[in-house]
Amino acid sequence: MRFKRRDKLALQESYRNCFEGPHGEEVLKHLGEICHMGESSFCPGDPNSTAFKEGQRSVFLHVCILLNKNPGQLMILVEKEKANQYEERSRLSDD
Repeated sequence: MRFKRRDKLALQESYRNCFEGPHGEEVLKHLGEICHMGESSFCPGDPNSTAFKEGQRSVFLHVCILLNKNPGQLMILVEKEKANQYEERSRLSDD
């Protein structure tokens, strides 16, 4: 589906409205996790699963493009948050 420039700008604005703010950022980071951004989409011996995972990854990348976001930077934030949560759980279990 081809969009005219005016329509594409309107679509980008809609995506920004949807994903801006803390709730939108949390959803975007979650999408990155479930769309295999922090891991390989390759499934040895299973081309169908590989294609499926790559399709999920492709959608996430497209969303990032529309938002002018760097997917790698988002996944670094996700990994940092995971590490902080792990440290917090470890600290609580030690108390």
